[in-house]
Amino acid sequence: MLIFNNNGDSLYTRSHTKVDSVPPDQVCVVYLGGEGINEVDSATKLTDIIANEVILDMPDIPNIANYAYVYNGISQRISRNLQFEKNQGDIFIRPNDVDVETKKIQPHDFYITKTNINRIFKTKIIPSIESGEFNIRMFVDGDASILTDNLRKKLNDFAKTKTDADVAKKIKTITSKNIFAYEKMFLHDEINALFEQTLLPRITDKNGKKLSVNTAAKNIRKMNFIAHCHGAYMVLRLYEKMTDKLTELGYSKTDIKQIQSQMLVVALNPACPLVKTNATIINFTSAYDTIVPRSQNWLNDFLNKYMSSKQDWKLQPGFLAEKNGNVFYVKQRFELAPDGNISYNEHNNMHYYHESLTSHGRIMVQLSRNIIMSGIRNSCAQTGGKLVPLPELNKLILDGKNDAEIKKLFTQMKQNGAKLISAAYKHATAVVGTRTKTKMPQTKTQSR
Repeated sequence: MLIFNNNGDSLYTRSHTKVDSVPPDQVCVVYLGGEGINEVDSATKLTDIIANEVILDMPDIPNIANYAYVYNGISQRISRNLQFEKNQGDIFIRPNDVDVETKKIQPHDFYITKTNINRIFKTKIIPSIESGEFNIRMFVDGDASILTDNLRKKLNDFAKTKTDADVAKKIKTITSKNIFAYEKMFLHDEINALFEQTLLPRITDKNGKKLSVNTAAKNIRKMNFIAHCHGAYMVLRLYEKMTDKLTELGYSKTDIKQIQSQMLVVALNPACPLVKTNATIINFTSAYDTIVPRSQNWLNDFLNKYMSSKQDWKLQPGFLAEKNGNVFYVKQRFELAPDGNISYNEHNNMHYYHESLTSHGRIMVQLSRNIIMSGIRNSCAQTGGKLVPLPELNKLILDGKNDAEIKKLFTQMKQNGAKLISAAYKHATAVVGTRTKTKMPQTKTQSR
């Protein structure tokens, strides 16, 4: 059993014998956690859960790698918000977050690229300033020098239109102090290190050259990801790094899609946008998980801020297909705390066997475990020369069994998801109005 140390540059066995990496041709489970994952004891406990509660009945337990990265709460919040902006997933008008400790309003962060700079400046930055909001930050992704100069020119020109000297001064302050290079912040080094130790060796040879599409796809298929909270954001960034590298290596778009389709991720309580990718990223969340902020994905926003306002609402377990997040959801995974409040377990408890799991929580446990087990079994089947493709979701949830009850449950969950989407769409339309640049939930769902 393997865990990454907190420098992110090596692996340790449970006895802490140092090794360099997991060989790219070996089956491996990579666990990416959230807060506390940089602590070796915490990381060891999490890998114990995977070994003892998820894959305990497998004859040959695969390597379990747990990557530990430096966790900084402020950077995590900003980075996830920017990823959210990057994917244009904000179907709700999002007010600035309020820092729990200082009670001060957090800055409003904007993600800027060469393709969105004009739109963001016109539709978001100017309206923010016009409304009296100067507590904003802009993060440029791409050629930082060119984008920064472009933004400064736009802001300076805008400041010249203001007759109020104080307003013009505040705009100039934003121009000089509140523009940052995106790639120099927010765990960029940690993501690079993780990419180089996990995915990169599986898509390149020892000389850094591209592999055949079949070999690269097989290698990716032998690695399965389990992510929790911020770990899901890390996986999404890994996926983006992988896309960039595959493109750089000269793979065609068709080849990239084939390779990435073999990447399996089970994301528990994800603190990141729920977006459609070439990979098979399957999310699990609950309405009572209030630790995942509303700005991290539209489903949690809707469940936490709209549905939960109805005192008598009854949310049945559901599933939303690819374009709506590939997400299984329930109202409540764990029983309430003795004082009647939402339990700390709802977000942080990763155990697959726990006395306080609700009936809906046990559904989530069974489905996520089946998917993980199915993925590992498929990884172990990559013994011949040709790729054995990852099964579709309706097969993954069965874990090789012809379980009529699971099939019936999945059908009902898709129907429940369609009803939720309809309600979410009506709510989003009412809140957002005519903002045509905003992506709405899809009104049709289908299984992969």
